[in-house]
Amino acid sequence: MMEFNERKVIRNRNVVREVDRHSTKELRWSIFVGFLFAGLMCLYSWQQHRMVEYGYRIEALKKEQSHLEESRRKLSLDQATLESPARIFKLAESLGLFTPKPHQVIFDSSSDAGIFRTPPALAWQADLRRSTTAAIPVSTPSN
Repeated sequence: MMEFNERKVIRNRNVVREVDRHSTKELRWSIFVGFLFAGLMCLYSWQQHRMVEYGYRIEALKKEQSHLEESRRKLSLDQATLESPARIFKLAESLGLFTPKPHQVIFDSSSDAGIFRTPPALAWQADLRRSTTAAIPVSTPSN
């Protein structure tokens, strides 16, 4: 003969599980500590990231500063070269300009002292340094 197990039906609908307050409190405390730890780790990693970023920015600014200092040195050298009296006299001579001779300068005592005037007799001068025969007009200030 064969035996069969009859299935016993258990109805748990009316059974209410009691809430364990101690384990709920412990679970909440663990979650709080976990979030606090994760927040601190995020803060630490953000701070490290910012430090690295500032390091890169400082290096870029140092490079820019050295580049600007080099440019300033080059510009001050160019300025000194362009302001040199020897270069100015050489450039003036290449344009046909030269310092006036003492008999070409007249000091006008009626107006401001130290202002030079060209005498009327020398209003037209021939440029003897160049091989041209054209006369160069020199303007005289009118009184």
